[in-house]
Amino acid sequence: MWFYWLLFACSLAQESNWPDLSDRADSALRAERDIAMDIPIDQHTPFGISANRLIFDIQGYSTDALGTLRTALNVGIDAVMLDVYWNEYTGRWQLCPAPIPQSATNNRSETVSVSWKGNTYKCQPSFGDSDVYTTLRDYLRSSNTNSQANVVQLVLNLKSILNDTVVVRSNSTNSTSLVTGPAPTSISPGMVVYSPEYMELGNSSLSDPLSSLGSFLFLPTDLDRTSPLNSTVAYDDEYPSQQDFLYSLYKRALVTAVTDEYRNSSNGYNVTVSDAKKIFFYGQNNFTSSHTDEDVLQECFDRRLRPYDPNYYNNRVSETRFRMLIDSNNNRFTPETAHQALQCGYMPVLNASVYPLLNRTNLTGEYTGRVLNNFSPFAYWAWAPYEPDSTYSNVTRLSLDFSEMRPRDDDHDDDDDDYDVGHDDDPDWQQTAMSQVAEKCVVMKRNGWAVENCYNKYRLACKHKNNAFEWTLSHEISSYFSTNQADCPKNYKFGVPHSSTEQLALQNFLNSSSVVYPVWIDLNDITISGCFVDGGPYAQCPYKRAVTTSNLIRSVAPSVVVAVVILILIFFERFFLSTPIHTNRRRHWKRTINQHYKKNDYEGVPS
Repeated sequence: MWFYWLLFACSLAQESNWPDLSDRADSALRAERDIAMDIPIDQHTPFGISANRLIFDIQGYSTDALGTLRTALNVGIDAVMLDVYWNEYTGRWQLCPAPIPQSATNNRSETVSVSWKGNTYKCQPSFGDSDVYTTLRDYLRSSNTNSQANVVQLVLNLKSILNDTVVVRSNSTNSTSLVTGPAPTSISPGMVVYSPEYMELGNSSLSDPLSSLGSFLFLPTDLDRTSPLNSTVAYDDEYPSQQDFLYSLYKRALVTAVTDEYRNSSNGYNVTVSDAKKIFFYGQNNFTSSHTDEDVLQECFDRRLRPYDPNYYNNRVSETRFRMLIDSNNNRFTPETAHQALQCGYMPVLNASVYPLLNRTNLTGEYTGRVLNNFSPFAYWAWAPYEPDSTYSNVTRLSLDFSEMRPRDDDHDDDDDDYDVGHDDDPDWQQTAMSQVAEKCVVMKRNGWAVENCYNKYRLACKHKNNAFEWTLSHEISSYFSTNQADCPKNYKFGVPHSSTEQLALQNFLNSSSVVYPVWIDLNDITISGCFVDGGPYAQCPYKRAVTTSNLIRSVAPSVVVAVVILILIFFERFFLSTPIHTNRRRHWKRTINQHYKKNDYEGVPS
């Protein structure tokens, strides 16, 4: 019995290292998804992980690790990269990075250790990519509701297990030796060279196992079925908007493939027509894949400080799709740089072998949860880290956000001279409300969205009605509750960035204009806590009514109970409770008066 209690305790310890999908994280994910409903899916910016580096390399390539993958999906990972290997010895695609010798085991459900090219892996022969696809399908089924449905991108990272080793058997007078390695340059007497025998694992087709995703899978052939976007939106209409993808086409996932590490050879795999009908390939159709050692983030940082040009962003969304940034052991992401990648419009993929975890380097079953715990507060293109957070008082926020209430560092010298502006309220930029507090409205700060007091007064971010990348500010400061009367310039309206590229354009405008942060954006959860919506202070939450039947019952129930109790007391008092004065009045008042007159019989008028 003690063994089961110990196993239960260990499972709780590992589970505690996972980031719960808290109310804050749930609100952040849903707000980011909802605000981007009108954006085509090729311009979305999810947060991604490599299933191989963060899960299978740690826990083994076996079905036991699928629970960790499912948990990662549950806590908000919307993109998964999966390394799949073309085994030239067997002519099949497999997940295990090494070929498994025939002699390794007779039980294909058993996990065995295999060595290959200096590395050792734990692999279950029966485990393959189809098991991963089935886990993904089960997640899509369980989350297929209006409030939980999301777009999931599966990236296949194609690699090769090259047929470049042989087994050399050398016969001498006293012994026989077997050596596996590169083919010898010459054959000596008594030497026999032959190919090693490996298990035939996986599938001969790259795309056939994807059929397990069923109707959830969006195919390249589905592009002809997409409905065009509104002509005023500055995006191409080749790919469907998220709204159409989820709720018109009823799709949930798409599969892409990168071939940077795939090596062609005479025994290589040729992409088939069937593959091209199910998989989108990077390097084609403006699909953009980059690595962290290519100075992509530095270029983005420089772009924020350059003169503001809306046309740059219009060109960017038409020339690049599904932008992805993959890290490595030489240049791995930190939570901060992953957040920068998201805000620059790139999907970051955690692909390094090890991430520092509070001076712990041992890789255990809890490793994946600890990594995601570190990164999850930074996993949004829209929100600043640890937002939305409405727990601070207004005075506390003023202290914490002192550095936000200033123009940018114009001379780039990192001194304090530029930070003095904005410490006190400036009537041209901000006015802090001290007596009224409603932490329900959202502002744009240097590192993303943050919840602020709706009674504070700031400038408004105004978006052009016909160009989503063209921004300006309102003429005056105002509280959020007055934004429906605010005076954005002609052809502009109070707006909110709907994509990472729109937000990058807004940040570029604010920096180049020396604007004092923060500024109001059109987002709030005034009506229902945690349900962030655009449309001004009176916008309604699409998932909950402000007055529902249950809310109404809870609000009137106390009054109804009190009224019923009072009526019951009146009823009992009326029919069951008798008091002496009531009895005299009802039954004996006439007799009492008659007796009084008999004892005091007066005739005539007293003199």
